[in-house]
Formats: sequence, structure tokens, C-alpha cells
Amino acid sequence: MPTTYMPTLEEVTLFDIVEIGVPPYSARGIDEVFEPIQGAGQMFRDINGTLHNLGATQFRKFQLVVTCTDMDSPPLDGIWPGDVLTIHCQTEMAYPDDTSISPARTPVSGSERIGEKAEIDGGGPDGFRYYRPALTMMVMSYQIGTADGWNDSVGVNWQLQLQEV
Repeated sequence: MPTTYMPTLEEVTLFDIVEIGVPPYSARGIDEVFEPIQGAGQMFRDINGTLHNLGATQFRKFQLVVTCTDMDSPPLDGIWPGDVLTIHCQTEMAYPDDTSISPARTPVSGSERIGEKAEIDGGGPDGFRYYRPALTMMVMSYQIGTADGWNDSVGVNWQLQLQEV
């Protein structure tokens, strides 16, 4: 019986949901949008018009919206708002390449790298370290539906909304 080639996760997408995985062909062309949660900064202007931030550091958390259209469904059957998942993001974050500074979030294993300048800029290190964050997040909501019903190959569009716990 012939074997069917199944690509590795890295060949299809860098995005991963640790507890349930990501089926091949369910997360190609994925979009991730990070935004600070409400309360991350509590700004106000004083009587002189100077802007101040009273936001507490424990509220420096992200909300993440993941959107995708691909051929197969993501593994969202049995997932409900309030469930906690570990997300290995595909989006890289950067911080200065300084030994006294560490990343603000836990890096996905093997994702850290030192940035390089373009050849046109002379090459060499660009002064920054990059990594993909591994975030513990709570499901806020999700949507899943059929994409491009007129095409010969019907796909699936989906969106997952999460907030850091």
C-alpha cells in the first residue's frame, strides 16, 4: 500500500495550538494581530494637559486574533470560550541584543535568532534578537465557516479570539 506524504508542521505553518495541534492545510496564510488588552494602560491628562499612565504592570497582556482561510478545519471541535490553550505564535517579537535584557514572553523552543542587516546595509547583526512567543491564552470566541463556495475547491475560513491569562 503506498504511503501518503504528510508535511511536518514547520512545512505548513509555524502557528501551533499545543494541547490540540494544528492539522495540515488548516493554517496556511494565517494572520495574527496582537493588541494590548484594555487596562494595559490607563492614561489621563492632568490639569496642565500632561499625559500620564497609571496602568498597572500586571495588566500588560495581549489579546490575539488569529484569522485564516485554508482547505481544512482547525481542531476547534470541543473548544469553548473560557478554555485555556498554549499558543505558539508565528509572529516574531524583537528586543535589543543586550545581555542584560531578556524577552518579555517565553520564546517557542528553537525560535530565537539574532537579526541580520540586509546586504545593501553592509550585513552583520542588526542589534536585535527575535523570537516567537509561546503564550498561555484563554479562548474568548471563535468563528468557523465555508470559504469560496463557487470555486472548485471549497475551503474553510476561521477566526480565533484569545486573551493572555
